[in-house]
Amino acid sequence: MLPLLRLLCCPLFMALLLTAPALSQDKPTEKPGPSPEQIEAAVQQLKLGFESKEVPVRLDAVKEALKTSCEEVAKALGKYGLRDKEVNVKQATIKSLGHMLVPAALEELLDHGRLAKRDLEDDPATHTLLIKSIGRHDSEEAIPYLIKDLFSVKDRRVVQARILSLGRVRSVDSVEALISMSRKAGGRRGNSPHGEDLRLALCVLTGVDNGAQSSKWSAWWNDNKKTLEISKDPAPLPRSLAKQWDRYWADPKEKAGEGEEEGEGEGDKSKDRKRKGKPGKGQGDD
Repeated sequence: MLPLLRLLCCPLFMALLLTAPALSQDKPTEKPGPSPEQIEAAVQQLKLGFESKEVPVRLDAVKEALKTSCEEVAKALGKYGLRDKEVNVKQATIKSLGHMLVPAALEELLDHGRLAKRDLEDDPATHTLLIKSIGRHDSEEAIPYLIKDLFSVKDRRVVQARILSLGRVRSVDSVEALISMSRKAGGRRGNSPHGEDLRLALCVLTGVDNGAQSSKWSAWWNDNKKTLEISKDPAPLPRSLAKQWDRYWADPKEKAGEGEEEGEGEGDKSKDRKRKGKPGKGQGDD
């Protein structure tokens, strides 16, 4: 009994005793995924919804599917929604798969991009939406698709979506792809109509702002490519660039609150961008 009393009188012991519950509460808890019953019900609801000839019913089915984000539902959504002949339903499906952050959803989007290449070339709005939805998965698996035939598509929105989607994939490979794009687009003078988009994507990835001229980025790349490391989280952007980035990836409801029109596709804000501070020129992330 006496040793216990001595412990209770010890300030250090009491401090540890009082903070122990708080420490245990700080441990993050993983959100449980849907149950097998919920998954089966969601897949069945999708099937029934897409059997309807009414467009609003099919759109509601797509919206409901997003509430059960898992591999099985993503595959079923891709199976029914990406084959739909109604463009509104197809676009809603693409948007939902962009928000459904499971591997199967990205797979469905990439497969659709390859299989529907000709149709997408004739429909820049849907093509742009598809690329942005692929970009939201922040996956290195998307890099080959994002850089393929980059400038063969003349619509600026499509090229912009490819560039800014690469800006979300935090990998040295993304930086290398963007530098290559910059060199091709810049020509001998180093000026490109996509220079500002390339600048923004590269700044998000590296924390460096070398402006919009490809020659400056090329020189920086030659000096840093062997030692460059990409941090897990983006560095703070200059205010003007942060605003551009957030506006591009913002949800249309947020845009409407700012008095802006809805852009092509809708989405989430990308990974809590910080707005304060400026990255130094010519310095990569540590």
